[in-house]
Amino acid sequence: MTGLEIGMLAIGALSILGSFFITSKLTGSDLSEVQKLTEKEIQILVEKKFKELESEFEKRLQEKVDHVLEETDRKTDKETNDKIMEIGEYSDTVLKSMNKSHDEVMFMYNMLNEKQEKVTELTATLQKMESEIRYMEDALRDRLSEMPESFVPLQNMEEIPAEYVKEETPIEEVHSMKEELQKELDDHSNNTNSGDISRAELNQKIIDMHNQGFSEIELAKKLGVGLGEVKLVLGLFN
Repeated sequence: MTGLEIGMLAIGALSILGSFFITSKLTGSDLSEVQKLTEKEIQILVEKKFKELESEFEKRLQEKVDHVLEETDRKTDKETNDKIMEIGEYSDTVLKSMNKSHDEVMFMYNMLNEKQEKVTELTATLQKMESEIRYMEDALRDRLSEMPESFVPLQNMEEIPAEYVKEETPIEEVHSMKEELQKELDDHSNNTNSGDISRAELNQKIIDMHNQGFSEIELAKKLGVGLGEVKLVLGLFN
């Protein structure tokens, strides 16, 4: 209990004692009777009265204490309930914020995965195109070195007839160049090796010997063809 509550209880006790003495004020005849009593009898009466006062005081004091405790419990329960409600509302707010952040993180993660897959596919496509172009460059270089001196290559695109020029995507250009180069190789093979094996047989032989463990240089020497041609055949058909 607080100091204020203790002070109120003390004031209440004094009020009870004062009211007792006021209501028990003796008259003249009572005083005469008291004078006739012995000291022991007076002491007994006083003790009896004090016991009654003590009992009454304890009763009222207990009532006051019970009332104060009841009020305190009600206030404590109300404050506790308010705190519990505040904590519950705060927890709901925190959970909503966490769920929102989780959803945003998962969305960004999925986007990054999709971007990564696209980048991987594009990288693989570019690497494949680079490999094919490298083979074609080597084959063209070998073919040009084998061309007769009378052959004069085109110096610029203006010398190409307009009907042979068209817009193509990089992949379409690669396939178109592969087809043209293959046709050129076939024509060259038919012109220079008319008595030898066919182009298809030569290609198959290159592939078979390569599978048997022959290197590209060994294939070129044994079959009497250019190294670039061997690389091109292996790149196109193997």
